[in-house]
Amino acid sequence: MRLLLPLMPLLAACAREDAPRNVLLVVADDLGVESADCMPDRGVERAPQPTLAALCDRGVAFHQAWASPVCSPTRAQLMTGQAAWRTGVGETVTELSPALPQSTLSLPEVLGTAARPVDRALVGKWHLDLGARSPNEHGWPWFQGWIEGRLADYYDNELVENGVARQSTVYATTATVDGALQWLETAEEPFVLQVSFYAPHTPLQAPPPDLHSQGALPGDEADIEARPDVYFRAMVEAMDTELGRLLDGMDPDVRDRTVVVWLGDNGTEPELNGGAWPEARGKGSLFEAGVHVPMVVAAAGDLPLVGSPGRSSDALVSAVDVFPTVLDLVDPSWRARVPVDHPLDGDSLLPLLQDPSVDAHHELLLAEKFGPRSSPVNTGRTVRDARYHLIRRAAGFDQLFDLALDPREERDLMLEDSLDDGAADARDRLSAALDALPPLPEPETE
Repeated sequence: MRLLLPLMPLLAACAREDAPRNVLLVVADDLGVESADCMPDRGVERAPQPTLAALCDRGVAFHQAWASPVCSPTRAQLMTGQAAWRTGVGETVTELSPALPQSTLSLPEVLGTAARPVDRALVGKWHLDLGARSPNEHGWPWFQGWIEGRLADYYDNELVENGVARQSTVYATTATVDGALQWLETAEEPFVLQVSFYAPHTPLQAPPPDLHSQGALPGDEADIEARPDVYFRAMVEAMDTELGRLLDGMDPDVRDRTVVVWLGDNGTEPELNGGAWPEARGKGSLFEAGVHVPMVVAAAGDLPLVGSPGRSSDALVSAVDVFPTVLDLVDPSWRARVPVDHPLDGDSLLPLLQDPSVDAHHELLLAEKFGPRSSPVNTGRTVRDARYHLIRRAAGFDQLFDLALDPREERDLMLEDSLDDGAADARDRLSAALDALPPLPEPETE
């Protein structure tokens, strides 16, 4: 069953033959909606993010975007356009948790079959398989970055380029942009370049001082423990600074033919979200704090892509929408080359970008967390409509929240003696949507 339901049919006509030629897909790691510029204000002090703000001025900021609670499932969604229950990636990939199957059709593989060749590369974090050449084996002809989910040290790590490892002592956020600019020197248009930053994922470390404006950061353990929020903001700002260097480093004509798709992979770590959510809510949770992510799509330069640029949209959108959106932007004929045994859960965002009067996309959004390392309490599915949010735990209970009246999700309506008609109807509709899905794998007991 397809849970992400479009309110309108796919508008293939929006993917015109003169569609923008290049896409820069940028992923921030552990940057929730409360900490990103252009997103709804949740009372949190945000790092300066002028590059992101400039993109928002040229594009659309999606205020109701969902991804997965942790990073590997979101990255699988970007690669496949499919929900986690289809890909089998429901938690962070480790030796104990399933990787993205080699047989799964991927975004770069579809691009590789285009009649007009599409150059493609991934720079930065991978975390969908543990093999040194796994990014290449999943369709990226050129990969430079890191395979696993976490860096032990941003300044001293093992960088992999097309299966060959070498030691790097360049600040990882800087090294990511260095790799992107290196590839762009010889890239052919059209191209798709995915830039997956580790920032601001822990460990918290002081970036080079010229990348941020957070003041002197000694970087010792005591200071990081005393001021984690400052180091977090410094890492976010450094990422934004380096993204600006990447855009500035592109040939201006190439940049004018490039679209940026920017999003976070999941919520912020609970201790770093500035109190925007109740205690212990954030990355890893099925609450809004874990799955509500920032997303912006914009022209990198003067390309006339967006109708009424500088606006925001409250349409329900998802990480699975990135796959068809990227393909529509660079390869309008792609749909005929995706086999029927690879059903898509996402829909292209082009109608929302091009026509300001379009304000609806999906009726429902889905997020999931499952796998052999997840406990029943933390395993489950969550679904929302424009107002209500239902969480179903594998432990055997549901939670229901009214996001219009309770955006912090502090009042579980399932605990109340009775529901009004609107909440009762939402409970039934959202519950029925989850009932229609195949069951999740049985988690291990604690």
